[in-house]
Amino acid sequence: MVHEYKASSTVETQVPAVLPARLQPPIFGCALIPRARVHRALPTHDAGGAALTVVAAPAGSGKTAALTEWTHAVRASGTRVSWLTVLAEDNDVATFATDLCAALCIDGDMEPIPGPAAATAQEAADAVMAVVARRPDPIVLVLDDVQQLRSPESLEMLDLLARFHAGRLRLVMAGRYEPAMGLSRLRLEGALVALTADDLAFTPAEAEQIFAQHLLALDGPDLAALMTRTGGWAAGLRMAAIALVGSDDVSARIAEFSGDTRTVADYLADEILGALPDAMRLFMIATAQADFFTVDYAEAVGATPDAGLMLDDLAQRNCMVVRHEGPDPRFSYHPLLRSYLLAELNRQPERVRCEIHGRLAEWFARAGEPVAALEHAVEAGPADDALSDAFAAQGIRAVLDGGSAALLALLATVPPLRVFAAGRRTRTGCRRDRRW
Repeated sequence: MVHEYKASSTVETQVPAVLPARLQPPIFGCALIPRARVHRALPTHDAGGAALTVVAAPAGSGKTAALTEWTHAVRASGTRVSWLTVLAEDNDVATFATDLCAALCIDGDMEPIPGPAAATAQEAADAVMAVVARRPDPIVLVLDDVQQLRSPESLEMLDLLARFHAGRLRLVMAGRYEPAMGLSRLRLEGALVALTADDLAFTPAEAEQIFAQHLLALDGPDLAALMTRTGGWAAGLRMAAIALVGSDDVSARIAEFSGDTRTVADYLADEILGALPDAMRLFMIATAQADFFTVDYAEAVGATPDAGLMLDDLAQRNCMVVRHEGPDPRFSYHPLLRSYLLAELNRQPERVRCEIHGRLAEWFARAGEPVAALEHAVEAGPADDALSDAFAAQGIRAVLDGGSAALLALLATVPPLRVFAAGRRTRTGCRRDRRW
């Protein structure tokens, strides 16, 4: 739906100089991979189609690279595209509108016009639309890093621009999660196109181009293994390529590549988990023990009644947590993030490890998975008599369920005196009241 735009006020102050680097796509140190299927979802200057395209995906998904490559391609074909990399100071709506005006004027070879003197969303939107109205042709405006925007006024201004564009302005917003503006209404009106991590995930053919840049040519099984491990995540593929350079045994190096590989672990810690509170990170460490899990599992293992809200928040913020819809929704972590979280559990203090493994043992015992329950009971390090009771109860269930081989393998890792305890002994620092 296209609305007529009516300006509400006159604006008076001059647009100041803005750093040119913010007004152009960034320069990358390697050739950009063409993403034709991503390009097809992005807008043109035609009057029809969606007013707003939102590209929301986790850090390292290739959002900026894809939009940069697309911008250069469509500019070469004659389409006008302006670019602005959003900064935290754009939460001041007057500053944000000034920056948008500067971006639109530079692309249109126009002299800067007065920017907004007032700080309301409506007046700021007026200033931007005044620039759009002076242009001889429609324009596409790319806003990168929109996750920086949190102020209601700046987000309201974007909502006004998306709704009252009069067919002359197409907005493309890229960020780690969707901006908190009126997207539901735009979806219903058919005015929104949304691209997610699934849309940005590299195909095997695109991944081969990344490896070719590092003079690598992987065979089918090796490429398939890396695609499974990375899920087509651009940063993961790039870090895998760097790790494989110079390797004498590519297959072995791929088998070792995980979220605990130093470069991957550092990236995940900084870019995905860095802004999360400690309690949220510990919750993720505890719940990562299962490939797929429900809210009930997360409440028990994560020891919080708010697990459902926490998981939904993590998924909406694109922290590499996926919600799988259904009557009983399940959740999963990206393979590299999960392997990182599993390794992080082993780096926790002993008391924390004991508590998490204890909750896992209790959960798997209730869920009817005796071998898993015993594995975590052993790691929980309970008093020897409690572990003996656990093997007595869960061991029989494991045998009846056909898990004799797994049970024997587990028993081989545990000192016999711990399994066949003669009396009550307590291990320092660990609980003795578990019931498995």
